[in-house]
Amino acid sequence: TIAKAALNVPASSPPPGVYGDAVPAISPLYGSFVLGQSAVDLTTAPTCSTGYTQGNAPGDYATNCSGGVSANYAFNYIAGNFHVGQAAQAALTITAPTNVTFGDADAAFTTLGGSGTGAFSFDAGLSTACSIVADKLHIISATGTCDVTATRAADTNYSAITSAPFSVTIAKATLNVPASSPTPGVY
Repeated sequence: TIAKAALNVPASSPPPGVYGDAVPAISPLYGSFVLGQSAVDLTTAPTCSTGYTQGNAPGDYATNCSGGVSANYAFNYIAGNFHVGQAAQAALTITAPTNVTFGDADAAFTTLGGSGTGAFSFDAGLSTACSIVADKLHIISATGTCDVTATRAADTNYSAITSAPFSVTIAKATLNVPASSPTPGVY
C-alpha cells in the first residue's frame, strides 16, 4: 500500500488593510512537493478565500484554502489571517468663526471634513486670548488672534484626526464714551 504524501497548504496572509479596503486575493502557499512535482501536477488546485468582505469592521479575518484533489497528496490546510485596521479620516478643517469682537457671545465652530461618528472637540492650546467653553470659542481678551484646533475622535472604523491650527482674529470692542451734559446753569 502506497500512502499519499502529506502536503501542507497554508492560505496566504495578505498585508494588513484598513476599513473600506477591497477583498484581497488569497492564494495557496504550498509546502514541499516530492519527486520534483509542483502545483501543476495536482488534479485540482485548492481555492482560497477570506471571511472578510469590503466594509467589514476592523479586526482579524481568517484566510482559508480547500478543495484540492490529487492522487499523490493528502492536503493539510493551514489558515492564514487578514488584519483590517482603522482607516484614516478625511482631512479636518475649521472654517468659522474667522473674526470675533471682544465681548461677543461665545461663538460656535463650523468644521469641514473628518469621517465616521467620533465626537468633535476643540482646543485653544496655551492661548491667553481665548478658551473653549462647552465646545464654543470664549474670548478672554482682545489681543489680536487665537489659534484653535479641532479633533474628531476615533470610532470603530476610523482613527482620530486633529486639524491644523485655525487663526481667529479678535477685534477690540467699541467703547462709546459720551460727553456728559451738565444741567443748565444760571448766570
